[in-house]
Amino acid sequence: MTKATDCSTLRILAALLACVVLSVTPTAKASDAGDVTLKRLVNAAHESANWFTVGRDSAQSYFSPLEAINASTVDRLGFAWAYDLSTTRGQEGTPIVVDGVMYASGYIGNVYAIDAPTGAEKWRFDPPITHQSMRNPCCDALNRGVAVWEGRVYAASIDGKLYALDAATGRQIWSVDTIIDHSMSYTSSGAPLVAGHVVVIGNSGGDMDSNGVRGYVSAYDLKSGALQWRFFTVPPAPGNKFEHPELAIAAQSWGPARSPKPTGGATVWDGMTYDPALNLLYFGTGNPAPGRPRAVSDRSTDELFSCSILALNPDTGRMAWYYQTTPGDQWDFDSTQKIILADLKIAGGLRHVLMQANKNGFFYVLDRKTGRLLSAKNFTFVNWASGVDLKTGRPIIQPQAEFYKTPSNIYPSGAGAHSWQPMSYNPMTGLVYIPVADASNVLLNMPVNGGLLKFANGASGTGGIVPDDSYDPAGLRDLFGPLPSLESVRAQHPGKRVRELIRAWDPVKQRVVWEHETSSGTRSYDGGILSTAGNLVSRDSPLASSSSMQPTPGLD
Repeated sequence: MTKATDCSTLRILAALLACVVLSVTPTAKASDAGDVTLKRLVNAAHESANWFTVGRDSAQSYFSPLEAINASTVDRLGFAWAYDLSTTRGQEGTPIVVDGVMYASGYIGNVYAIDAPTGAEKWRFDPPITHQSMRNPCCDALNRGVAVWEGRVYAASIDGKLYALDAATGRQIWSVDTIIDHSMSYTSSGAPLVAGHVVVIGNSGGDMDSNGVRGYVSAYDLKSGALQWRFFTVPPAPGNKFEHPELAIAAQSWGPARSPKPTGGATVWDGMTYDPALNLLYFGTGNPAPGRPRAVSDRSTDELFSCSILALNPDTGRMAWYYQTTPGDQWDFDSTQKIILADLKIAGGLRHVLMQANKNGFFYVLDRKTGRLLSAKNFTFVNWASGVDLKTGRPIIQPQAEFYKTPSNIYPSGAGAHSWQPMSYNPMTGLVYIPVADASNVLLNMPVNGGLLKFANGASGTGGIVPDDSYDPAGLRDLFGPLPSLESVRAQHPGKRVRELIRAWDPVKQRVVWEHETSSGTRSYDGGILSTAGNLVSRDSPLASSSSMQPTPGLD
């Protein structure tokens, strides 16, 4: 579960960086607008004035090679401009900048083309929301970005429409409905991704309704919008035909207590990445649905491909490999966090890897060709598992995690040790900068704990209480039943019970190098992280109106 950032202007840091550098990069001619090609993308390191994908490059590193703004000059930065999005609703999208034009998305999937040096609007696209019966989306009707490719802007609206727009004018070229069943709580909040000859989009809704939705990703022809393939992340209802052969593997991992409805969750709502060299599309999946404990649904089974990282061939939609981070998830530990590609020197050899700081508190390094687990260490305090077995790849579950037996305080919380907020990999320092939430949830099996609160449609089936400074077990007893005492909660993890931090993580040595606390006491839901060749690390503030910047150790 996430909480949307509340703001009405584009991220000021992005505007500042664009303004400083793009002042020497003329805005592209209309005929050249949105000119992102594979050649330019793989050579993105040599085009510091551009931000080609939501993560800037094909590796989705969120690293900028800009040097003009550095540890010596950052204190001279001032306000450049602001563009009013005409809403106070949630904003979680990272703008794309191509040849002096910024392409940004907003609430419900609105798209904006802005002159980056001046902030002047070039065009705006407001998608018509055609499915008014759409359920309320989780965590606001937000959007996480667009894709720009060969003169087109690809954008998804909250009701599941995928649009191809002319990058110069905003004119609609084609649109397609990506949702298979509008009677269910499907929404679309993620950024599309161009992978080879297709544009790929997932969906969300796994946390909504009593049974959630059935996750999948769809691939469409870049030119025509024709559906090329669809990959479901959970098997169909028992007894139904498998849409593709990989579902036979998944079906073996679902228990007999599974609902006869073709749901299951495992939605793909964020965090897709494409490796053009291997021609592999990577994405993570969300929690299984229904999100309820074993008293209702049997979570002694793995429930593939929920809480997993998958690699697909984008030409065929066939799976190359999968790795499940949290088998049989009961704690809302989605694996949809951003995936970064990198080449790391491990054990004396160069390994082509993908990295993810998972919601469950472990930092995963996988061989991106084979899916082999190379390392998995916790980047924050966790107590639901003592570690990850490198031979089996499975977490070593601890008794503390078994809240369905008795209410338990579990680290990290259901909001995640790291969620949708981008992390950044700086190849100059070799470090990954992670936005970390060091917090817990008291989880309980609501139907059997003796309290008055019961499961409701549109809500998670596990009761989650943040034991912050206002935590009062006695006052909550009537609603939730008996809860862990404040003393027992404090004893588990001494110090502040709720903290948000920037942590610099060494993915080779698997350790924290340094950390900087950004907030404490209550959750503020800070934004993502950017690192630069100018020796800076920045994290968006909750209101996106300011950013804290500091030098990264080792470069001065």
